[in-house]
Amino acid sequence: MKIDQKKYLGVAQVITCLPLISVFIWSALSYSCQHPVKDPPPAFIVISTFYKTNGGADLLNPGTPGSFKEQDLSIISKINFNGVIQDISYNTNGVGIYQDANGFSYIELMVPTNWGSKSPLATYVKLSPSITDTVTYTFLSPESPSIPDKIFYNKKLAWDIVNANVAGNWPPITIIK
Repeated sequence: MKIDQKKYLGVAQVITCLPLISVFIWSALSYSCQHPVKDPPPAFIVISTFYKTNGGADLLNPGTPGSFKEQDLSIISKINFNGVIQDISYNTNGVGIYQDANGFSYIELMVPTNWGSKSPLATYVKLSPSITDTVTYTFLSPESPSIPDKIFYNKKLAWDIVNANVAGNWPPITIIK
């Protein structure tokens, strides 16, 4: 029986390469287990936002004189998507007024994250027909570069990630009007 050397050499090369291939596969699997791929961040984070007077009266409570009305509330974020500026509302069902365990009213301020081709510019909170506030943010945290590290409400620092639990329990904001 004659052995075809070309076929034999091809089989021998494959057999010789098998250990190298298995080392490569093992290395890739080992790396991916040690460095799991992270999920992308959410499109926004939700921050409970309270509005009060200097005296502590709840400006989202309809019983408070001069309070803001739920039907007047809206939140729009200006976002740059690959050079195209768009107005986005993350409050798809409108802006609701909620109560915390102590009976104080708040809204859910949905602050956009900075990820991929999305670059948030500002968020506008319309409280009444004549009052619209501006929310801006910075994304400078090396640990979570897509999550705002600071939030400014009408150009005043209102929130800092240093005080936040990045597991998702974002601290609230209280705005004095």
